[in-house]
Amino acid sequence: MDSDMGQPVTNKTLVETLQQFKNEMLSHFDAKLDTFHNSVHQMQDSLNSIKTTVGELVGSNQDELSRLETRIKQLEKQNSYLAEKVEDVENQSRASNIRLLRVPEGSEGRDMIGFVGHLLIQLFGQDKLPSPLVIERAHRSPGTPNPNPKAGPQPILVRFLHFQDKLNILRLSRDKKELLFKGNRVHIYPDFSAGGVATYVSSNMQSHIILPKVAQLCFEDLFIKLILHDHKHLIIGNIYRPPNSPSDSVKNIVSTADSVGRL
Repeated sequence: MDSDMGQPVTNKTLVETLQQFKNEMLSHFDAKLDTFHNSVHQMQDSLNSIKTTVGELVGSNQDELSRLETRIKQLEKQNSYLAEKVEDVENQSRASNIRLLRVPEGSEGRDMIGFVGHLLIQLFGQDKLPSPLVIERAHRSPGTPNPNPKAGPQPILVRFLHFQDKLNILRLSRDKKELLFKGNRVHIYPDFSAGGVATYVSSNMQSHIILPKVAQLCFEDLFIKLILHDHKHLIIGNIYRPPNSPSDSVKNIVSTADSVGRL
């Protein structure tokens, strides 16, 4: 064999060369895997730290939310109590008031108090009101006159000096049932705060308001008679008793409901 060809490669030499290459590659891969494992462990530690931080934040926020929810409930309860107290005080300040509805605007001229006194005598008769009514104040409900005749005139608010005069007017109003002034049917009601009660009746149903014969003292009511088929009818009533009304007002509520049932 020519000397320029070098030493022949034997199987033993080839195996040793391959084994050396394998060892070098394994060492290289091991180093890379160690680096990768270290990176994974670092990421895992970071994730655990973030998870712990988030858990602490969530727990803190939940505690804060619970505290706020408790506080909101307390404030709502206080607000409800204060609203009831304000409404009760307002209704007490209106204890001697009535409202006159459907009185044509302009009828009173410039002397509303004198007009109301003569109007009540005209509606009920001098014999029913032998003693002069002492009216402290009388005025239209605040607002500009409504040009729409279907909307009706602004109510007249009347304040009597004596509470008994107010009760007497309400009783006379219920006894007479229909009050007419210049061809208009006038209605008289107690003057309560805006809380009140309301009943909504569809425009395609025939209905009218019922006035109980018992004068309510410490509550608000609204009774509606619905005219059904075959001359049958249904009476619907809403009654609101203020939270601080006296306990004996329940008897008055029962008497009012009984008087409506007999109409």
